[in-house]
Amino acid sequence: MKLTALIILTLGMTVAARKCACNGGRAHSKKACDTLGFWYGTTGCGFTGCCVNPGREEESFINECETLGYGFKRCDDCDVC
Repeated sequence: MKLTALIILTLGMTVAARKCACNGGRAHSKKACDTLGFWYGTTGCGFTGCCVNPGREEESFINECETLGYGFKRCDDCDVC
């Protein structure tokens, strides 16, 4: 019984995708996103940005903003990603 409840609770948990942006505007965020092969252009959640999963993808995006010389601006949870 306890195992079944744990499985049901685990299945109900979802990891929210994140929307991220580089400094300097949409073109910079799109360039970083395209370079990594992620999905860019989703509106909603307050800004247009690059949809990434938390963890490795988010870290890759942040690093790409820095590598391209733009600097990193923000990542927010976003259910439209």
